[in-house]
Amino acid sequence: MIDVSRSKPLSLKLDSAPDEDLKEKLIAIFMKLTELDKEKSEKCLELRDWDLKAALEYFVKLLKLNSLSSLETEV
Repeated sequence: MIDVSRSKPLSLKLDSAPDEDLKEKLIAIFMKLTELDKEKSEKCLELRDWDLKAALEYFVKLLKLNSLSSLETEV
């Protein structure tokens, strides 16, 4: 049996910068989970240093504040 009282919280933070292949995989996962397009998904991940958990938390925060438009890419 697993002792959950002593287990550490799940960490999805990377030890180093992800390569392009991993970035594409993270973007694809993020797109599936959030239904955002590729550009917004990538920006959200970039803003949170490619930490999937932090990016998802940020997405939920923006969603609650009705501020997803802040992820629009600047021209």
